Order: sequence, then C-alpha cells, then structure tokens
Amino acid sequence: MTEKRKNAKNYRDYTSKQPTLFQQPDNPNTFLDFPWYQQPHTRPQFQPDPSLLSIELSTKERTILQEKAVLEAKKLAFRRFPPADFSTIRGTNLSEAKTIALREKLTCWTMGQWSRNQKNFQLTHLQDPLYSSCDRKFYKTHSIDEKRESTLYRWKPFSKTCQVNKKISSKNWCKLLRGRNMLLVGDLTHYQYHELLLDTLRDDPTACFGELNCKDHTVCKGKDTRLRYVRNDILSTVRKFHNRDQGHPLANIVEWPFVTSNILSSYPILILSRTTQLEDDDLLFTRRLIHTMRVIRENTPETLVIYQSSPIGHPFCDDAQTPLKKGLEDEDLKRLPYGWSETKRRNAIAKTVIEASGGVYLDLASMVDLRPDGHIGKGDCLRYCIPGPLDATMQIYYQLFIELEKS
Repeated sequence: MTEKRKNAKNYRDYTSKQPTLFQQPDNPNTFLDFPWYQQPHTRPQFQPDPSLLSIELSTKERTILQEKAVLEAKKLAFRRFPPADFSTIRGTNLSEAKTIALREKLTCWTMGQWSRNQKNFQLTHLQDPLYSSCDRKFYKTHSIDEKRESTLYRWKPFSKTCQVNKKISSKNWCKLLRGRNMLLVGDLTHYQYHELLLDTLRDDPTACFGELNCKDHTVCKGKDTRLRYVRNDILSTVRKFHNRDQGHPLANIVEWPFVTSNILSSYPILILSRTTQLEDDDLLFTRRLIHTMRVIRENTPETLVIYQSSPIGHPFCDDAQTPLKKGLEDEDLKRLPYGWSETKRRNAIAKTVIEASGGVYLDLASMVDLRPDGHIGKGDCLRYCIPGPLDATMQIYYQLFIELEKS
C-alpha cells in the first residue's frame, strides 16, 4: 500500500469514529436534577457512547480515575516535551520563578464567587446580533435605565492577594500585545471569545460571515494587530479541509486546518479550547492534544499558547435566575447530559499537557460553570448573551497579559 493510500485509509478509520449521540429509551418522567430548576424536567434521550462515561462509578472512584488519567498524561507529555518547557512559558521572557508564581495566580484568580454589584464591569456588544438577544427581549418590557439580572454580578476571587483589575484599558492591552496577531481555535462555544475580544478592543462593529473560518479583524490600529477565529472542534492537525459523508462535511465535528506553517507563523498568540463533546477516551484525548502541541512547537517554538478550559452546559437554563453559590457536587455532575459529566477530568488532563509544553492553562470554566443564568437559552445552554457572565473573563484575560509582559 502506498504511503498516500495508507494515510487516506487511516483518515477514513479515524473519521469513522466521529462522535454519535445514541438514542436512549424514551422516559416521560421528570426530575429536579439541578439547583437552578424551577420545575421538574425530562432527561435528554441522546447520550454519547456509554463506554466513555464514568457515571456508574462512585465519587471516590471518579476521583481515582482522574488522578490516574492525569498521571498518565504527565508521563506521556514529559516524554514528548523537554523539561525546560514546563518551567517556562514559551513566547514570554518569564523566569522559572515567575512562571510558577503566574500559574499560582491563575488558579487564585479563578477560585472565587459571583457577588451582586450594580457597578460591575460590563461590555457593550457591537458584533453578532445573536449575543444581543437577551437585551432585545429584556428592553421590550423594561426601560433603558434598567439592567438584566445576569449582568449585575461581579467575579470576586476568594483571596485578597490576587484581586483582578476592575477596569480594562484597550489602549494598554494593545500595548501589551506588541503587534502580535491572535488566533482563536476551538468549537462553536469558543467563538464567543472572538466576539468578546472584539467588543473589548474595538469600538465599532465588524463583519463576520459564518462561524467556521472568520476573516481576521484589526483590533489595534496604532501597531496593526489582528484577531481571527478558526473552527476546529478537536484541535486536530489536519492540513486541509476534508469533505466527508458522501461529499458533505460532517455536521457534528468540524476540523478546519490551523497548523499550516503560514497560519502559525502569522499568529504568534494562539487561544485554544476543545469541544466538551465526547468522541474519544481519555488516552486518545491525551495523545491527540500532545500531538497538536508537538506540531505547534515544531513549526513555531515561541508561539504563546493559551488553552482555555471547557465549561459544562446547564440543561433547561431558562429556569436559572441567579449564579450558583458553589460548584455542582459530583452526584450532580454525573446527571449532566451529552458527556458533560466527564468535563472536569478532561480539563485536568489538558492542564497537564498544556503546562508540560510551555503553554498557559486558563481555567475560566471554574467561573463560568457557576453561571446557569445569562445563557442565550431556548435550547442554547452553552453560549451566553453579551453583556453577561462572560464579561468578567475579559478582566481575567487582561490581567493575564499584564502578567505575561512582566520580565
């Protein structure tokens, strides 16, 4: 078999394992599964491959499973990346001591609670009208002086030693970027951060036709700096877009190329996130992420890679009125549909791989998972309206870039 045919066969074998949600027997019963429910609801009929789930295990067993998965990820990652990568952050001048201090700050920033505050930071949304749907609905029945409840909460870290800037200076942020273009790569949920960064750094709208491969936008005019989004749900290293399924691209998983040398060399800052949809086991998830980071490091060793943790969704989010006071217990997590029950473990694996390869792991999920309110809703309980809960994540990003520029 020629090399070309062998590669084609391997690709077909891989794509044949694309995720499928399996239909479960219809259950008309309703349940009060989650603390934000105002009334009992049914459970989804569609679930991922049961072999990928750990919902039958006890909380202790799931903890052990996560610990083993992280140890395996560490072992595999340290085989592929030199020890120096773990002790620094590629694309910065941070020393080993400052790298350790920054990682501690990152954890500190994202450990906290939502506090009601009328004067909290709030974005003005100027981009895709989908994310303005909450405002449009609200202001049909409220005066312009009023604010939606979900916009009235400020993120407050538990520790007073790692407080976050309440205000953002787009001018200073542009200075911190130093003309470096940014590329966001991830699933459809990650596209929100394309919108958020545009709202934060620009004061006018942009045109973006579709959520697959949006053209780049200027975000800083003084020293031309651009932002672009590419949809690649599993951060795969494909070099060209493959038409599959009898000539049509599969609708469930999208893999738009982003690791070509011309793309990587044009965007010194990568902001990555991976879909929460389960389509591989822990070991394959680990190996794929390691492979992606190896390809990036081999092509552009000094790329600054920021990996953003994957959030859970909140079923029947239209019921939610306020933030959660604490994260869901493991018994609650096991009731989450669509494989979201495994997200915590996958994030722990990703943190291990990203830090071993000299990247930044940013656990925004610790903040966002506490916000069942503020979603676009009506079936979309992963994405949020803007302004809303995600405004606070821009404060974290701004603080991160301030710290990264300290040498």
